[in-house]
Amino acid sequence: MAITKLKHHDKHTVSIHVCKPKSAHYAALRCVDCNTHIQWLNRQAAHTIRSFGVPMYFKEHNNEKV
Repeated sequence: MAITKLKHHDKHTVSIHVCKPKSAHYAALRCVDCNTHIQWLNRQAAHTIRSFGVPMYFKEHNNEKV
């Protein structure tokens, strides 16, 4: 299932990185295989994608996976 319109990363492993509290965005979707940013996410989208089993990392916890 495609998460974004960018088809290049469809079969790659992705992760969600929650931004710092004062950031303009809630989180970033990143391609683990390419080590690149895919798109910015709002809170609802980040948690919806997380429910698909995508790991989420929080900066305030030293990038610990939660």
